[in-house]
Amino acid sequence: MEPRGELGNRGWSRRRAMAAGAGAAMLAAGIGALRPAGHAGAQVVRTGGGIAGGGQVKKSGARTHFSVFASRFEGDGLDEPYFVGSFKWVDGEADVEIESTAIEFYGLIAGGSENDRELRGTAKLNGEDGHPFLVRMADEGGPGLGQDTIAVFLGAADAADAETDPTYKLEGKVSVGDLQLLKIDLPF
Repeated sequence: MEPRGELGNRGWSRRRAMAAGAGAAMLAAGIGALRPAGHAGAQVVRTGGGIAGGGQVKKSGARTHFSVFASRFEGDGLDEPYFVGSFKWVDGEADVEIESTAIEFYGLIAGGSENDRELRGTAKLNGEDGHPFLVRMADEGGPGLGQDTIAVFLGAADAADAETDPTYKLEGKVSVGDLQLLKIDLPF
């Protein structure tokens, strides 16, 4: 695996980077096109917020890098919630690079705390698409405190479920970086 450059962008604050990521994700997903429909009635879109962050998980001396953004949108005229997100995970020790290609669910974890979230979908594993993935995250503190947690499960391309039939899994505390629950207030 080729060495990776620094994650992040110097000169940008964490807040500015998260806001830019949220805006880019909404535009990419087409959410930015949902506007009031004039005299025909207004399209109302709601979100409970989302999660954003990135950093490292340190296990047995090896560092795994990740970035994540996810949200769900609900609205009048939408039969089901609309999920947007992006997840990237690089584990150099295991030679594993995961990149989400489709988001199927983002939300609270059944039976979890108000700080726990789950993200599910399909991902590429080292460039090969079609792998189910599951990420469980908890925002338990601010940057650098080492209290946030993340667990990643990735299934084989033919697996029915990433958690019960994983080909790769890793969980731990976010030792460098942060997971931040977001409240997104849309202006319409």
